[in-house]
Amino acid sequence: MNKKWINFTYLLSLCTLSLVLGCASRATLGTRDHIFSDKGKHIIWFQIEGLLSDHLPLIKYTSEKASESLAFEKMACSANLWSHNLYELRPKPDLGFIGQILGSQNIKGNCTDIDREPVWKFFQEKGYEVAIMESSSMGKKSLSRYESCTEKVDLFEDAYVWKREKAPKKDVSFFHYLDSQAGLETPGVYYDKSCQERGCFVSLQVNVRSMWKHFKEKNAKTFTVIRDSSYADQINAGDIEGAMETLAQWNKYLSEVIEEANGKSVTLLVTTSAGRVIEFPKKGRQWARFMKKGKGIVLKNQSLTADAWAYGPGAENFCGTYEEDQIFSKILWAPEKRFIDELL
Repeated sequence: MNKKWINFTYLLSLCTLSLVLGCASRATLGTRDHIFSDKGKHIIWFQIEGLLSDHLPLIKYTSEKASESLAFEKMACSANLWSHNLYELRPKPDLGFIGQILGSQNIKGNCTDIDREPVWKFFQEKGYEVAIMESSSMGKKSLSRYESCTEKVDLFEDAYVWKREKAPKKDVSFFHYLDSQAGLETPGVYYDKSCQERGCFVSLQVNVRSMWKHFKEKNAKTFTVIRDSSYADQINAGDIEGAMETLAQWNKYLSEVIEEANGKSVTLLVTTSAGRVIEFPKKGRQWARFMKKGKGIVLKNQSLTADAWAYGPGAENFCGTYEEDQIFSKILWAPEKRFIDELL
């Protein structure tokens, strides 16, 4: 047999074997199975004000199960976000978050901000139902501040908006975490029944757990935004015990979402804004005093960066270091610069 023919056959066999092995390999990200170049059928985005990755020791080292991984440790991707915009080096948290939603650094906190469509509008065009829920602590930082901008884009158009606050009048619609139908009939504004007396008697996490479950059951494709400022309010007030409890609740629920996302088409995104740098106790006795009374922590200036974590289909888009407003494009981005129109 011709020697050249033998060499050619050998090379062809090697190429075939490499191709077979390559096709058989499993796609992974961060040593975990992962679905690349895709968008989840159910996307849930948490905006948690005031949180930094440096704050995670609040729940990592004060738990009886410190050896267990936090939800944030289970994420497929993490990122550092430069928080500046065109006007401020350290913008207020609500301005940082609206910059993420609109993909803009031209943010002042007034009607001039709303000169473009929010990211969820692009998903609505592809058949996604959109829901927005904010914590009762948002107050003037709520997206509702833009409702009076009548000549601008309507952020809430065709969306389910679940407001955790007292209704301004009687002739409104309500939702309740125990009612699988209330708040899900048609897009519109709904008020939390548990917030109609003195404060809200149901936590944000309980509401999210219930409403998102029912929302997914009713609709084939969903895009849900959850916004919370309670953690930042507690940190700024020096209520370390309250902040630890809030962060622990979010960690527990995010772990549940990650568990549900495994093997399913769920994309989880968590972003932060305007977190203050914390200096923790340095040694044993100080740390013990901190655990008992929440004392011994020094609060410093607002950080120049924020954080992001992602899990599920498309999570790879969010890895790295980049500017805060680029969250917008990373939610939409697909391989070869193909955006949502070609992907969904």
